[in-house]
Amino acid sequence: MQRSAYFRAACTDRGLLTLAGGFLLASVWLILGNTPEPHRTTVYWAIQFPGDLVFFVSALAVSRILRPDRRAYRFWRLLTLAGAAFMTADALRTFEGIVGLETTEPGAVQLACLAVGQAAFLVALVGYPMLLGTGAARQRFLLDAAIVLAGVGALVWFLLSDPRSASASGGLIGGLVIGVEVLLVGFFAVKLVLSGHSPVALPAASTMIAAAIVLVGQTTVLPIYAGPLEPGVLLAIQLLSTVLIAAGPRLELLRLRTDPEHTRPRTRRRTYSLLPYLVVGVVQLLLFGAFAIDQELTMRCWGMLIAMCLVTGLVVVRQLLAFGENARLIGQLDHANQQLRYQADHDVLTQLANRRLFTERLDATTDHDSDSVALLAIDLDGFKPINDRYGHHIGDAVLVAVAERIRRCVRPTDTAARLGGDEFAVLMPRTTHEDAGQLVARLERVLCEPIGIGDLRLNIGASIGVTVGSADDPEALLRAADAAMYAEKHRRRPRDLMQHR
Repeated sequence: MQRSAYFRAACTDRGLLTLAGGFLLASVWLILGNTPEPHRTTVYWAIQFPGDLVFFVSALAVSRILRPDRRAYRFWRLLTLAGAAFMTADALRTFEGIVGLETTEPGAVQLACLAVGQAAFLVALVGYPMLLGTGAARQRFLLDAAIVLAGVGALVWFLLSDPRSASASGGLIGGLVIGVEVLLVGFFAVKLVLSGHSPVALPAASTMIAAAIVLVGQTTVLPIYAGPLEPGVLLAIQLLSTVLIAAGPRLELLRLRTDPEHTRPRTRRRTYSLLPYLVVGVVQLLLFGAFAIDQELTMRCWGMLIAMCLVTGLVVVRQLLAFGENARLIGQLDHANQQLRYQADHDVLTQLANRRLFTERLDATTDHDSDSVALLAIDLDGFKPINDRYGHHIGDAVLVAVAERIRRCVRPTDTAARLGGDEFAVLMPRTTHEDAGQLVARLERVLCEPIGIGDLRLNIGASIGVTVGSADDPEALLRAADAAMYAEKHRRRPRDLMQHR
């Protein structure tokens, strides 16, 4: 229900619709329009301002909602600072254009504002803690992070080992910048998607990571493989990055407004993530692309082969770890199911079979109609006075002691049960009158022995009714045993059944 409400809110949100519609109209104008430079660049910066405003307002609203979570609040406050810095840079560029100081290159003040915004963004991501957990959860996260970073390293190698990258990037310094940019995108993905304590939900994180990918592609990939692009196209791509980065806080704000538990810290780790497997697919595509472009075994091809072996090995280790974890969880589940079945079939106090299990085993004896079955009904004598005089805790201790004595007397194939209160029963399958009589004699002897509970020595007897016959009618067998037990109780002479010292 919450997901559908969130989806409807995202599809009908005026802020997101304005961003999408404004981007389409502005892109058409930037690409197809005939506005000369530097006027087009000035208008571009003016168009950027509403997107940065949406980013700023949404991040500020999210930070206010998440104020109870100190870490998340600090993260979104830093993003609010970044949005303010970006807005300031756009406003200054627009003002310069209005007063006649138009230029296609940003000035020192604008560059400083952009640097402050990027620094705030980076500090927010780096400073937010990652709760890695312990044991298998920690190993799983580290393996997933290693897969993602290995894939990012493979992409860096693919780009920098291309012969055209030197001229496109401007030499060693440009190559290092490309590598750092791509690695930062990989770091953002690990922090926002794989982290178990991310301050950003997956939809918002995905759009923000997509913005970074678009920006890196515009500054690194396109200059290498697409050559010089039209200024309008470059501006449209940069605008797409702005729209995506602004959509992130807006999506997070919509999620918080539709989620009734939004103020609680998000510490639940995802049981799985598709990101590592997506990275494996990207590395495979890069490997095929290296062989298709180079058409011989070059250094780039060797690097991609090594990267493919590395990520494949990490994925195999990750899967083996998952299989082991699944086996452990299945074992725990089986153990829990066994405990639940045991609790459902046994008396909580005495750990003997309860009435449900006793009835099931009694009904099951109908499968062996030719066998003789003995049924013993046991009722304690004088148990109620013990409860009344000493309390229920002493009465419970007496019941536990009686159950243990019954358990020691019966055969492994017999079923001893507590039917309720001070009523017990024993089911003896495949038995004779002689075996049943011997068990009755043993039970009468051990149940008459004093029961020691602390300083008390309590004497308690038992009336035992026994019936032996065919199991074709279990209910009749049980009624006969009850009748025999009550008859035995009435025949017993009155005596003091409770003594202590």
